[in-house]
Amino acid sequence: MRAMARKRVPEPDLTAHPNALRCAFALVLWALMVLAALMVVAMSIELLASVPWAGLIFLAMGLATGAAGVIGVWGALDMLRLPAPILTIGADGLRDRRLSEALIPWDAIRWRRVILSTTRANGDTVQMWIDGDFPIRPAMRALALANRLVGRPPYSVLTFALGIQTDAIAKAMNRYKRPETMPGG
Repeated sequence: MRAMARKRVPEPDLTAHPNALRCAFALVLWALMVLAALMVVAMSIELLASVPWAGLIFLAMGLATGAAGVIGVWGALDMLRLPAPILTIGADGLRDRRLSEALIPWDAIRWRRVILSTTRANGDTVQMWIDGDFPIRPAMRALALANRLVGRPPYSVLTFALGIQTDAIAKAMNRYKRPETMPGG
């Protein structure tokens, strides 16, 4: 009997593992955001009786902040449960376990790197679109919906709690798929 040759699986160009302490810190911050939102909602209920327009404004702010906090708590808890490595980029595609357990092939990915610098915030991120039907984690589906509502691409390959920089992610992705060039991007 002839021994079957094993197909060599290429090593990924980039792997990133989570930092549990940073994940726990994020969880605490998101939970504090939910608590703050509850306090704003409670205050808005009292304001509704005396200054209805102010009560409605604070109610909307509290509900939006609370929704963001719940999504953040959900995402942080999810990341604490994920097996390492969290992020893998190689010849076969990209796997970001925060997004999906599935390996997403390069022909299903469109991406761009965006460096934002404003007076309020700075950010360096890899934004991504996925063409095809891949199982996306519930927290990421909720975040994708929020991103679409504000006109952003649905997904981002985030660096928080991974101990790598956006530059390394973009370089590894660029080896297999060129970034999109889009107006305003």
